[in-house]
Amino acid sequence: MDEIITYLEMTDPAALCGPRRMPPSFTFDQCRPVEPSLHRWLYMTVGTRWQWNDRADWRLSDWAAYGRRDDIELWVARREAAIVGFVELARQADRHVEIVYFGLCPAFIGCGYGAAVLAAGVRAAWQGDTRRVWLHTCNFDHPRALANYTARGFVIHDVRYADGTAITAGDHNTRI
Repeated sequence: MDEIITYLEMTDPAALCGPRRMPPSFTFDQCRPVEPSLHRWLYMTVGTRWQWNDRADWRLSDWAAYGRRDDIELWVARREAAIVGFVELARQADRHVEIVYFGLCPAFIGCGYGAAVLAAGVRAAWQGDTRRVWLHTCNFDHPRALANYTARGFVIHDVRYADGTAITAGDHNTRI
């Protein structure tokens, strides 16, 4: 199956639509400093199912160097002591913030945490002088990922095949 990448953006913090209800005992905190082994564990635990592989061969030293960057933020969602999921943000010079990664640990998928974790991540992204929050997803991600993004207030601004070829609106609606 061809990989189809959908780019979404939010240009006004007022567009954020939180979940109808918050899960019980939900917390969302920034990890400072970013702990390399936790960051790697989150990436592998959440992403393996969705074919995240761009960092699969990173050594712990790669994770450490990446986590020390001033523009990278790691936010972790918990229910009591259990880790629910995470959001990784990259603050960019143009005052845009990319949600680089967002996802839930397998035990929490389908339990009502996706909207809460994403909304909390978007709120974190809007902290400071942010002008735009953006992300991309693909047809290999969770089947409800795109619906979660649009329900939170993101709008689609581009759809492309992995090779960069643009997809027209009619084409991507039938393939995603």
